[in-house]
Amino acid sequence: MGAQRPIRVQNALVTEEIGEVVTHWKKHASATAVPLDQLTAPTTAAAGGEDLGDDAHLFAEAAELVITTQFDPTSMLQRKLRVGFAKAGRLMDLLESHNIVGPSEGSKAREVLAKPDDLPGLLAELVPGHTPREAP
Repeated sequence: MGAQRPIRVQNALVTEEIGEVVTHWKKHASATAVPLDQLTAPTTAAAGGEDLGDDAHLFAEAAELVITTQFDPTSMLQRKLRVGFAKAGRLMDLLESHNIVGPSEGSKAREVLAKPDDLPGLLAELVPGHTPREAP
């Protein structure tokens, strides 16, 4: 009252019915319920293509490109694989986690750790069923 403009106030509306529902569920809580502090987030495996999901074929193509050219820029993956910056960045992170390229060093190019001779065995291990492209 007395203000020149109305003041907006927001709050949760808790009625008796909501309180009754909460009380009911507290009474009937499962004896096997896991306390919240004991829950952990699921982890993804780092081997055998399990963490690649739907990107397994893109990962294989990205690994092929990077290893055969011994050059790693994200922009090359964007152009050659026709993916956006975020997807290309994620592919570079996956390549790093599988020790194909080294860690990022700011604006400098990453070091390519895998050699072209290792490509067939590496792809067979990481992405089962993928056949490398023939060299031109």
